[in-house]
Amino acid sequence: MRKIFAAVALMLAAISANAQQRWGVVDFSANYMRNSASYESSLETQNLMGTVVEILGKDRYWLNVHSFSPEYEAWTNEMGIKEMSKEELDAYISAPKYICITDHTYMYEKPSSMSTRVCDLVMGDLICKVQESTPGKSIKEFGFIQVQTPSGKTGYVKALELNDFATWTQKTVASGKSIVRTAESFIGVPYLWGGNSSKGVDCSGLVWNVYFMNGILLPRNASSQVKCGIEVPLWTLQRGDLLFFGRKAEGDQPEAITHVGIFAGEGRIIHSSQVVRRDSMDPEKEGSYTREILHARRILGHVDDGNGAISILKSPWYFPQEN
Repeated sequence: MRKIFAAVALMLAAISANAQQRWGVVDFSANYMRNSASYESSLETQNLMGTVVEILGKDRYWLNVHSFSPEYEAWTNEMGIKEMSKEELDAYISAPKYICITDHTYMYEKPSSMSTRVCDLVMGDLICKVQESTPGKSIKEFGFIQVQTPSGKTGYVKALELNDFATWTQKTVASGKSIVRTAESFIGVPYLWGGNSSKGVDCSGLVWNVYFMNGILLPRNASSQVKCGIEVPLWTLQRGDLLFFGRKAEGDQPEAITHVGIFAGEGRIIHSSQVVRRDSMDPEKEGSYTREILHARRILGHVDDGNGAISILKSPWYFPQEN
């Protein structure tokens, strides 16, 4: 009898905990995630519109949230999060969406770039479709598509700046060429500590965005990205491989990964160091980046194999998954 009561108590506790869970979806183009509930606090990362979060607590108008893509816990302004019930969240994840494929654009009240702006969008943002009565058919006017933010604000975005998210994800095939091409699209973007959008990126934020726009989810920070994929010798480097820099382990001092870049072929890397730029690894060339490489990791060919990189299609935070 005691075992039965104990089992019932555990079940009720689980139901209560689940009922108390609070969920939300990022509603800003690039939501700033801070170390504490203050604008003076350091920027930890940015979350793109459409990112699912669990709400853990509140301090005035600040929310402590745990985001799932990338995995991170930090504080953010409550206006940047649309709170949802679990049922609303499930419906949101299942809803048809577009992904923004241009660096930076805007949603307008009317299908004209001369009309009032509703909000901005950056590369990788997810925005919901507004559909006609015909299933699957979008509302298009004058080269614009009608869309809706997670919080329900409606407006219009230029059709050429969006792709159907489900179709885009299914058709996106990452390759060394596509990884480098995406990385090159960030060249000139200024370095921003904690930056994880085309508004500004740090070194690992650049890597996260580049792989995300090729259908692959990585951890947020270089110290975790170095555990993804497989280690490869430097003489076998291929375009798209990740190069990690930092301090070697010495005595009681452990190894510290402090920088990451993307191998672009022909002895060059693309990385965010003061600004996103392309540098040579040849010390004989002017402007070369010659810090010692600690690790070279290959992600391509090792996605969804248990080595830390997963495809967006297989993430439950973007698409419903079969049990």
